[in-house]
Amino acid sequence: MSELLRTGAGHLDSVTSVAFSPDGRRIVTGSFDKTLKVWDTGTATEILTLSGHDRAVFGVAFHPRDGSQIASASWDRTVKIWDSTSGQVIHTLNAHTDKVICVAFSPDGRYVVSGGDDRRVILWDATTGQECLRFRGHSDWATSVAFSPDGTRIASGQVSRGPGKRDMYFDEPNNKTRVWNAQTGATVLTLEGHTDTVASVAFNQDGTRLLTGGFDEFMIMWDTTSGNMVQKIKDAASIISVAFIDSQRIINGGWADWQAKVWSSARQTHVLDGHLGPIYSVAVSPVNPINPIVVTGSRDSTFKIWSVM
Repeated sequence: MSELLRTGAGHLDSVTSVAFSPDGRRIVTGSFDKTLKVWDTGTATEILTLSGHDRAVFGVAFHPRDGSQIASASWDRTVKIWDSTSGQVIHTLNAHTDKVICVAFSPDGRYVVSGGDDRRVILWDATTGQECLRFRGHSDWATSVAFSPDGTRIASGQVSRGPGKRDMYFDEPNNKTRVWNAQTGATVLTLEGHTDTVASVAFNQDGTRLLTGGFDEFMIMWDTTSGNMVQKIKDAASIISVAFIDSQRIINGGWADWQAKVWSSARQTHVLDGHLGPIYSVAVSPVNPINPIVVTGSRDSTFKIWSVM
């Protein structure tokens, strides 16, 4: 059973990214309107607007320990770290040379990782704002980044210019997912299975599985030790965002059908239908596992909060 609880409106353009605070009481959204907004989960009312980016905000993340900070990735080529209460900018991180698409905090909140159109995946010190490490190997845009729950690895997805395309610099198909050692930058796993852009990556709660979603309409579950494909799930639309709800269920957001879908054991169990445009982002509240709450952000300029039992 699923239920639409609330709809939040206030952005002037597409809601590209959504994330919950660690206590589940707040949601942060990023938008093509160049702003971030913080919302009350219980009422979907706006608490704060964060202004400072010069172009679209395409990735957002809360500090995972106390929610005191928010990280954002923008097409203005910067990553910003904000105070989530005052809305003041703490750091502006400059090292990308093109649009920054995605951002994530490490589980302890000490680091931030970002990826962008410049093919770079960069690790930053969240306290000092200094660059720590660059991960080299992507042959096109880095579309999505995620830390493993123990913080030792980082996964990143990549744009593909078309099925089977080879990159002029690397001479290899460019629809791979990479898993990196977060301390050394070395590639731990290279995962091949998608035939188009890998739009989203997510680790499960114990880090033993990695879920990827792609424009090829597939979700793939990977074993993070062996790199073997565990499960491949076909949807009816290109997949832009994926997340784990719990150890048994996953959720994805779709482009062409404007729906989010819940799956269990490769079987679709719920359809979250109500947006009037493609769904750019999905996130799951870290609290209340018995009655999970999820949020979806859409091109229709709204976000929606759902209960998924």
